[in-house]
Amino acid sequence: MSENEMGNNPNTTMQSQEEPMATLDKTMEYKTFQSKQKKKKGLYLLLGILIVAVIGILIWYFVFRPANINVYERAVRDFFGTVKQNLNEAKNYSIDFDYKTDVVALDGNIDFDSSMEELDILSAYSLGFDVKSDAKNKKYEVALSLNDATDTVLDGTVYMIEDQAYIASEKLYDGLLSSAIDSPIDMSNMPSYTISTYQTLVEKLEDVMIRFIKESEIRRENITKEIDGQSRNVTDHIFTMTGADAKRLVNDFATTLLSDEAYLEELARFLGMNVADLRATLEEMQSTEDFGDGELTFHLYTEGKDNMLVAMSIYADETEALTGTFNETNNIITFLNTDNGDVTISYNDTEFKLSTTTYGEATELVITRISENEQEVSFTYPDGTLTARVSLNKESDSAMKIAADLTVSALSEGEIVDLAMNVDATLTVGNQEVANIDTTNAIDANSLTEEQSNEILMNLMNILMNEEPIYNLIYGISTGSNPFAL
Repeated sequence: MSENEMGNNPNTTMQSQEEPMATLDKTMEYKTFQSKQKKKKGLYLLLGILIVAVIGILIWYFVFRPANINVYERAVRDFFGTVKQNLNEAKNYSIDFDYKTDVVALDGNIDFDSSMEELDILSAYSLGFDVKSDAKNKKYEVALSLNDATDTVLDGTVYMIEDQAYIASEKLYDGLLSSAIDSPIDMSNMPSYTISTYQTLVEKLEDVMIRFIKESEIRRENITKEIDGQSRNVTDHIFTMTGADAKRLVNDFATTLLSDEAYLEELARFLGMNVADLRATLEEMQSTEDFGDGELTFHLYTEGKDNMLVAMSIYADETEALTGTFNETNNIITFLNTDNGDVTISYNDTEFKLSTTTYGEATELVITRISENEQEVSFTYPDGTLTARVSLNKESDSAMKIAADLTVSALSEGEIVDLAMNVDATLTVGNQEVANIDTTNAIDANSLTEEQSNEILMNLMNILMNEEPIYNLIYGISTGSNPFAL
């Protein structure tokens, strides 16, 4: 019985006059290698999007949908409708920006706290930061300040303009130092953060998946299966994805994107790729013929007239690669026989948990949804835990508040010690001056006189001597008396 459903050089001795040509050859080879790496990165990313969509829709279909003659198309629209709804909600607390074209600034403060005496001295200070980026004009600015309750203790600002860096510090030196940058900052491969671009991608992928579903078939069998220790009468919905199916899905996805030149340019910016590299990646996806002889077989087990999902299995050829069980309170999926041992995922409406065990050592990642704009992430490893609680609040179309509480706990000499950081920051996008300084009288840092070098050193030593907590911390670390280690 069938229904429509989703599937899924050599070294040579060169004469002096040949050396420029050899250098040019090597440069071209390196650029060719970089181009290939970018194409591979884009190919893996786009294929990953397709795979996630296939598995997501399968789960969504059987969990939330009653039986209906057009259930598969309806399931896809419901699934992507939920994704688009979440993206619309994200517009309420986040903003769009593009590192490559926008002036982006992040400023704020970090406060510290610790249960460990050697580190608790940091609680007397806060770290101020102001980072600005104008990638279009190749200008960047990073300002840091260490502050106590009443004043700025130590400060420093680095201005980067193309291949030159300029350093200023009111507390250390009255003037501007300069230094050449061996590897200037390149933001050309940075992705943009535009929700509308992602929404369009979701809509195009939805259309591709609907076409794929209408051309695919699902077999159904009524069987008895043991689930959670109980024998249950279920319907087994079986879908087998062959290499030909994969080719059909990937080809349609690539063709859909290539047919929209305007969106292709937008997507390239979104992915942090050159549009020519993205086009070449999609054309390679179109022309790929060999997707292997293997098969992926999906088994989704449902109960009742509403076809509620209670379990699933995925087989790679004859080997079970994934198993899952589902109920009203929790869902558990286990990836079997991975290179690092079994990997288990459990999730419900408010929590996602990823657990792994490698060589007898367990790690666990937990993501908890506190509210629409606030989440907590916790990562536990054999010797400690890293926890981050982050909230985002949109102030305008060009400004967003970011609040984060970060805690690192580690086992040290039989005791758990921790360091906590509270981050309060604002992300701003728009017209701002970046590295607007007069560099006429800048002094090359490599050409400082002995007197100038001594002046900077003495100013730094005076600050450290007057700030006993900082001096004790630095002394403790340098002598190895600080037991805190990550």
